[in-house]
Amino acid sequence: MPGPNGTRQLVTDYFPAVGTSIGIFRYRNVTYFDAFFSIYTGGDFHHQRRGDPRRLAKTLGVFLRRDHRTEEKCEYYVPDQAGSP
Repeated sequence: MPGPNGTRQLVTDYFPAVGTSIGIFRYRNVTYFDAFFSIYTGGDFHHQRRGDPRRLAKTLGVFLRRDHRTEEKCEYYVPDQAGSP
């Protein structure tokens, strides 16, 4: 972003890492993002659950980012095809 006198200015805004990669989608004209949680990015959205990394990695969080705030809307646990945790 251009700063005073044409210098470059770094704009930072805290954005919590929630997974090692994210997906972006629109639903009913609102843009959301999703990510599978990871112990490598602090566990869940609130950096509290870190107990079972295999179960955590199968938990998908859906988020809304608006007005410099990120809000978790819901979570889905996606078990293996065989039904094992």
